[in-house]
Amino acid sequence: MAAFADTHDAAVAAVDLWIKEQYPASERAKQWQIAQHEFEGTGWQLPVSEGVSLLIAVDGLFPYSRPKTAIFGPDAPKDAPHVERNLRLCVAGSGTTTDHLDPVGVVRYFIEDALNLISAIRAGELLEDFRIDFQAYWHRSSTSKLRVQTIVQLEPPTRPLAQAYYNSQLIVADGAEELERWISNFLGKPFNGVTAPSLLVWLDPLPVPSEYPATVAQLRKFLNLRSPEVDLDQLLPPPGGNSVIMIAGPTAPGKAGSAAFHLRTPSALKVVKGFRPGRAPPAIVGAGISLDRVMTTQVSAAESRLPTVQQASTRDLRVAIIGCGSLGSGVARLLAQQGVSNLTLIDPDFLGWENIGRHELGAQRVGQNKAKALASQLLMQLPHLESVVGLGEDWRTLVQKKPELFEQVDVVVSVTGDWASEAALSDLQCRGLVRCPVVHGWLERNAVAAHALALQGKTPCLRCGFGNTGEPDIVAANWWEEDNDPRCAGPTSPYGALDLAAGQNLVASLAIDIGARLASPPVWRIWTSLTGTLEGAGGFWSDRFCANVGDPGMGGRLMAGTWSGRALCECH
Repeated sequence: MAAFADTHDAAVAAVDLWIKEQYPASERAKQWQIAQHEFEGTGWQLPVSEGVSLLIAVDGLFPYSRPKTAIFGPDAPKDAPHVERNLRLCVAGSGTTTDHLDPVGVVRYFIEDALNLISAIRAGELLEDFRIDFQAYWHRSSTSKLRVQTIVQLEPPTRPLAQAYYNSQLIVADGAEELERWISNFLGKPFNGVTAPSLLVWLDPLPVPSEYPATVAQLRKFLNLRSPEVDLDQLLPPPGGNSVIMIAGPTAPGKAGSAAFHLRTPSALKVVKGFRPGRAPPAIVGAGISLDRVMTTQVSAAESRLPTVQQASTRDLRVAIIGCGSLGSGVARLLAQQGVSNLTLIDPDFLGWENIGRHELGAQRVGQNKAKALASQLLMQLPHLESVVGLGEDWRTLVQKKPELFEQVDVVVSVTGDWASEAALSDLQCRGLVRCPVVHGWLERNAVAAHALALQGKTPCLRCGFGNTGEPDIVAANWWEEDNDPRCAGPTSPYGALDLAAGQNLVASLAIDIGARLASPPVWRIWTSLTGTLEGAGGFWSDRFCANVGDPGMGGRLMAGTWSGRALCECH
């Protein structure tokens, strides 16, 4: 667009004038000079010292893009922190934003940052940055595009690992059992492959680039110096085989980095003269084994994106979910993604075509049992989960067969939308047969309100807020017209995935709060939709709800109510 081109041209002209005034010895860079650093656009050369110059370049999107910098010249430091491939400089972190209305100020900032970096490199002040950003520098020196997947806790000590191949992908884990479980989860079927030994070497401090081994001989020397307890000969692969040696260590405070060596032995090693077949020392045989420095990818890295406090509160939580319909399936997914690694899913129903618009399962699962299919899908999508079991029966039938059904869980979530089921669970809880907290979740008509109620012990119970046939004492919304659905199966409330999302979050978050003991039963939370949405559907906020819980106002609110015991309820 002409307007955009004018903005770019004006910005470049302003920068050009400023650089000429501030750096009289500077000159416009030629295109081949810009291209050799894999930049494009317009650039300027600024002498820094004898034998070292700075290049700053802006592309065609400037001032809406960031300038780029590089160094060149016979004395330019090449193997230094923050000096990347083709001598590009890593200045102003990737999250830095720039003022598009002040292109000269932006260029000034990048030039000053680059000059400060060059000065610090010369003073030897940044060597520790090699370790802080260890994986970035290892990546720069990697000799293969292979990435080794890992399911390994990055912590001391040096210890054995297990490795395996699946779908042409190499993966290592802290143990063979964990490795086989992860692969089986991912594939959706038992893993029939072979595991082999691997190793994690914990190094504190991590090596700097000048110490990175490039051959098996160098690796042997490195390990003898840094980790003498490691017997490299035990990890050399057989003919036609390969092995992985991971290294890991601390980077920034509270963080760790990792990388790996990939060793490969040819199918037929050359005969080593002077030794009988199979009798050559491993150190000599190792000369025929290739070594690549490769990157690692933590396949459970999704967990690291969770706040540390949340990881600790959900890692060992065990949750049973009764009801895997539109509400329950979303609750299960949220809990799994939030780090809950042990789930028991219970539902006797089968997925129909009418369900897929607002269910976690899609068309490929139509006709399958909801609980079993959801368990399989969660394990395939999140293979780091420890245990997700789908039970395709009514929980009331199951508990008669296995009275201990809920004894090994920390929280039961019940989202069946069926009063008989919910009341039966409440009655068992009142009788002390379900000791753990129970989170009941339900939606009001059209999903204009969602409720999550956590209870434990005899009183108050679920019946304290409901009539004998399941009519709630307090509803958030009333309606101008009754929902008279003539179908034998009963009414089906119309709502979509967007309407459902808030309710799923409400129930899942309360389950975690209760399981992590961040809240204590009884807890009653209500989410109310926007008032305009309710009114558009033909409803209004009920007077009783406003009096007992509060006025939702414009709606779109998370509210809390008091779930009190009813004097005439049998739980008293």
